[in-house]
Amino acid sequence: MRLIVFLFIIIGFTVSAQKSNPEITVKELKENIGYLASDELKGRKSGEPGELMAAEYIRDKFKNAGLELLFDNGFQNFGLVTSAEIGAGNKLIVNGTDFEVEKSFLPYAFSANTTVSAGVVFAGYGLKVNRDTLQWDDYKGVDVNGKWVLVLQGDPDLENAQSPFIEFSSERSKALNAADNNAAGLILVAGKKFREKDELASLVFDKNSARYAIPIIEVTREVANKILGGKTTIEVLETEIDSLQKTIGLKTDATVSATTNAIQKEAETRNVVALLQGNDKNLKNEYIVVGAHFDHLGMGGPGSGSRATDTVAVHNGADDNASGVATIIQLAEKLAAEKSNKRSIIFATFSAEEMGLVGSKAFVNKPPVETEKMVAMFNFDMVGRLDKTTNALSIGGSQTSKESEKLMTDLNTGFELAFAPEGVGPSDHASFYLQNIPVFFVSTGAHPDYHTPNDDAEFINYEGTKK
Repeated sequence: MRLIVFLFIIIGFTVSAQKSNPEITVKELKENIGYLASDELKGRKSGEPGELMAAEYIRDKFKNAGLELLFDNGFQNFGLVTSAEIGAGNKLIVNGTDFEVEKSFLPYAFSANTTVSAGVVFAGYGLKVNRDTLQWDDYKGVDVNGKWVLVLQGDPDLENAQSPFIEFSSERSKALNAADNNAAGLILVAGKKFREKDELASLVFDKNSARYAIPIIEVTREVANKILGGKTTIEVLETEIDSLQKTIGLKTDATVSATTNAIQKEAETRNVVALLQGNDKNLKNEYIVVGAHFDHLGMGGPGSGSRATDTVAVHNGADDNASGVATIIQLAEKLAAEKSNKRSIIFATFSAEEMGLVGSKAFVNKPPVETEKMVAMFNFDMVGRLDKTTNALSIGGSQTSKESEKLMTDLNTGFELAFAPEGVGPSDHASFYLQNIPVFFVSTGAHPDYHTPNDDAEFINYEGTKK
């Protein structure tokens, strides 16, 4: 009998120990952020083991809080492209001379996988800009129809950090211009100003899985100069265009035959989603989404989005966005214990935000309830660095509903609120705003450690996060 009583005591203790603490505490925030931003999770890159461990941790917190797990036991699974690699059969032949892949040329991750043989036209930087203050068209008077177009990387104002060409000079923008002008393919080459050494960049996946319908390759200056056939050189053309601030178009006598094969690598990842039912018979069929993304940049490196471009190290993402996820967990525990919510609340943590809002897009494309029933979405992204002096809190989407700014002003308890009216932006609330849902994007703002290996748990303002 004593043994049975003892077992019941132990069982009762174990069950109660697993229950969530309804109060929001610094201790629990440190535990939440400390785990999510630990080296063990290796930066929570989408589709990698550390991120899946984070998802299981969040799901268990939701379950222990007493929430109803949605989708597949709390997981909304979806696929995404996470990287790219060189496939078999890449070839480049210029006037009968073969060149070696990775040494003399590379396909881009967003290139079409195909074979094209055609003549070549040089078209400056491959830019098309039509603005009142800036007019530039490298395709004017140049017929690239059915031909390869050879263009310089960068722009004609490269040394100016505020160059007006910057937003038009990405490789994707140049690929779009080439395709729009019916080019058969695009060849990019780095001039000496763009890259001193005559070498290729590595094959970088830019977190966008969309491909173009034409082949797109990068070549060395050695290859490009062979295409130019001795008429001039890439070095001379770059210097002339930049000094004259005038485009140069040039038809070559070269024939280029290329086969491109860049393989995009896919992985499966997941959102974590749970529900707290509303308790008002008239309002429980309206839903508020409370969300945050839990992925980050992994180990950094080229194409990851890291601002420490030359550093491969764990990007723990304590503020971005373990802080937002910890906020969701604490709110879920508190609200589930209080059960005072009239409307139903969907708690959602999203994967692949850093890959282009992929997780939140997957959520609104296949939502657990109709998006028409979602009356608001709160997005917490980087809420761990509240300034102790200013108490400044940024809230985006403040004019996506008529009542927002007055409500927030009336409810404010000591923050210096900075409103931004727009519902679009580089975080998951944008996916909901595009479904005509009012949004609140809450953040304590950017800082020098953003997207670097220094975004660590030790720098979080835990009292500020609790507040």
